Amino acid sequence: MSERVIAPLNRGFLFLDSHPAGCRKTVADMWQAVPARQPGGDGPVALVIGSSAGYGLAATIAGLARAGIRGIGVCFEKAPGRRTGTAGWYRTAATAELARKHGRDMVFLNGDAFSDAMKHQVADLVKQRYGRLDYLIYSVAAPRRTDPDTGVTYSSVLKPIGEPYRTKTLNLDASGTPEVTEVETAPAAGDDIEQTTAVMGGTDWERWIDHLAGRDLLADGFTTAALSYIGSPLTAGIYRQGTIGAAKTHLEATARTPGPEGVGSLRGALAGDRRPRRPAGRRQRPAPPGAHVRQPVRDARADAKPGPRRRYRGGDAGPQHRRQVLRHHRGRR
Repeated sequence: MSERVIAPLNRGFLFLDSHPAGCRKTVADMWQAVPARQPGGDGPVALVIGSSAGYGLAATIAGLARAGIRGIGVCFEKAPGRRTGTAGWYRTAATAELARKHGRDMVFLNGDAFSDAMKHQVADLVKQRYGRLDYLIYSVAAPRRTDPDTGVTYSSVLKPIGEPYRTKTLNLDASGTPEVTEVETAPAAGDDIEQTTAVMGGTDWERWIDHLAGRDLLADGFTTAALSYIGSPLTAGIYRQGTIGAAKTHLEATARTPGPEGVGSLRGALAGDRRPRRPAGRRQRPAPPGAHVRQPVRDARADAKPGPRRRYRGGDAGPQHRRQVLRHHRGRR
């Protein structure tokens, strides 16, 4: 991209362009906020799905700086062209630069984490470069997901459930002058809840584990963690009690359901017993002996500072919001 002056361009309180220098500074500040790694051998092999923003970015940077992780980060960002790239594109470039500077063997892949093609690419890279995987962090927020089995594309929405939601919002005019206004969001209708759950629930997390386990790429003691949304009471009506909250209930149930299927135990119906429905045609793969589930750690916060706020992508929490960490442990294979 040719040289250009990047001036703030916004719609309401959402800024549409990203500044590479600002994104690089954000990543550098996050790295500096993490306690330094003690000298030692190679760190564990980790896969971070959703490594370019929010707590996925924080987990990636903390893992690199503190634990010396090796492995792969997966994100889906737009490269610069006629306009600037997305903030996540520049943050990923800055993270990769710091990883190389500190001698970390970290590879970043840009593509659709929901696709089987990306799962195959990651699995091939793990096998060729690292051998087996010790950790998988799942921190994905997205506007849509295409089911690789059926080809159906689902779209997530940010809506309340049952009744409209009214709140105040901040608008900035062309000169940057702020104005506080009130907005109303209509409640979910039709299959909005099911569509959002299909995008933001636990189905893709389960597919990742099944795919990697099927390739025999999970190390002894492998652990996976998903970041779920708790949120502030101020926004509960549209977040935790809304369509996004329904999807997070599905994600949390994926981790909480013990039994022979491990993280992939998706039995029962989403409505009524809080356990999500296993899609038709999906096989159930027994977990290795000794598999068990650790209950979620509520109000968990990342040590590193989250990145700057960005355009909403179906559940990416801002810095004032809380996440809960859902872990599933597998025993010796």
